[in-house]
Amino acid sequence: MKTLAWSCLAVVMLAACGDSEESACKKAGALLCQKACDCGKDKCVVATQAAAGTATISFDTEAQCTAMYVDLGCSGGGDPATDYQACYDALKSAACAGTTPTDGVLLPATCSASQ
Repeated sequence: MKTLAWSCLAVVMLAACGDSEESACKKAGALLCQKACDCGKDKCVVATQAAAGTATISFDTEAQCTAMYVDLGCSGGGDPATDYQACYDALKSAACAGTTPTDGVLLPATCSASQ
């Protein structure tokens, strides 16, 4: 349940995008998924730091991750408080959350409108 809640939050964080091919939201979402797949051992994993620890969401393929964070997350609307260019810039140097198969890329705080 906690993972589902964080998944929904992450989609909302990346949802404030227009439909342009090169929108900052789409660039951030695509880079997030690339990093998630590079960091995840067997899956593409996005990790989010929370007060109670680290929550993760995983995908079997990069295409599934992209479908959520780019296709769905950037399909219009969303929170205008999120600076997707700053998120993209932070993702360029985002660290992997650990070394176990369930670890993935640690979502930078910059990617959250509620930071």
